[in-house]
Amino acid sequence: MKIEGSDFTPPDEKDVPKLLKEMIAFYSQNKNKLHTFVMACLIHAKFVEIHPFEDGNGRTGRALMNWVLMRAGYPKLYVPVKNRQQYYEGIDLHNEKRYKEYCNKMFEIMVDQINLSTK
Repeated sequence: MKIEGSDFTPPDEKDVPKLLKEMIAFYSQNKNKLHTFVMACLIHAKFVEIHPFEDGNGRTGRALMNWVLMRAGYPKLYVPVKNRQQYYEGIDLHNEKRYKEYCNKMFEIMVDQINLSTK
């Protein structure tokens, strides 16, 4: 499967169950070691990278991200249309294994969201 508009090729579908189990194990092993926002970002990106569905992977990944955030009392992150390109750039950073820059990009989106809500 090829992702339209992206150079990224998701893993072979036969690898998806193993990769999802690894993602869940990563969460379980690190949920108390990493900052909640970092964990939320990484779970989101790992899910999107696995790309288990034909459609809706980004939405599902953001739902997982928000589940992690809300469990810890943080606000949900949403990606307004005006930030969509910034969001895609963040995903590209994660795919390039530039995790800190990816989390920083997601944090910029969160700050922008907070600034919009206080106007």
